[in-house]
Amino acid sequence: MPSDSKNADIEYKDTLAQIDEMIEKYKDTHEIIVCGDMNGSLDRSSTPHDKILKTFCKEKCIGNTEKCPVKETFYHQNGMSKGQIDYFLFKSNSEIINKIRQIDVLDTDPENTSDHVPVILTLNSQLKKVREKATTIIAKPKWTDCDHQIYKEVINKDLPKLMQKSKGIIEQDIRNLEKLLHKAGEAAIPKYRRKIKIKSKGKAIWNEQIDKASKQSKNAYKVWRQHGAPQERSNELKIKMTAAKRILRKAQRQAYASQRESTAGKIMKASNADTKLFTSLSTCKEKHHLLTPRY
Repeated sequence: MPSDSKNADIEYKDTLAQIDEMIEKYKDTHEIIVCGDMNGSLDRSSTPHDKILKTFCKEKCIGNTEKCPVKETFYHQNGMSKGQIDYFLFKSNSEIINKIRQIDVLDTDPENTSDHVPVILTLNSQLKKVREKATTIIAKPKWTDCDHQIYKEVINKDLPKLMQKSKGIIEQDIRNLEKLLHKAGEAAIPKYRRKIKIKSKGKAIWNEQIDKASKQSKNAYKVWRQHGAPQERSNELKIKMTAAKRILRKAQRQAYASQRESTAGKIMKASNADTKLFTSLSTCKEKHHLLTPRY
């Protein structure tokens, strides 16, 4: 939320208006949680932002819950100013309130370089396994099984007829030629354009490097088991198995890091009007623990 600037109050109200627009857009399809550094407090009335935030929450029927302790979340570097300005806010009739296990405001820590302390929301939730629907696709033709003689004969026989019937309309000529190629394929290739059903394998990260490391790790584990699974750290097979696992984990970490960088890049390039990107981010799977973001 906007803080210190010449037009702070105007920017603050504008940001709240944008939040309200998101709430209205998703209130019928999603459980809404507004969280973060609000730069305004619901427990004091010493700044203009405090009054604006309280008015907004009252009008939109959103607010804090009794499970959140009244405790400072912000400590100014001058050592003089502090307050509770980081919140998890919910609609008053939201079902997700009943799923709240607890909200913790952590104490200040010497290793925390931020002037805010973490606020942690813990929810009771149950993940439901959704059965993936099979998708029907057309299988890729096996050109290795193609009878080239038959394929050429069909094309050579019908192509002159297509050329004679052509009226000079390129789009129509392309469609007719496509039909001829499919006709030749059906005659020369067994099970041409066969329809098959496939199921989604999920969205887990997998690449060539991980695949190679995974196979090596499995082989090292198999050899280690075949030799009685020795537990001595100095055992050569034990050392090779451990090393293979480390290589696999490293490959996985690199893949996830690459994915995070790619996502961050898309977010940075996205405009404020990119509702498609916002939807993709807002529909992420619900997690048990949510941390207030730092701005």
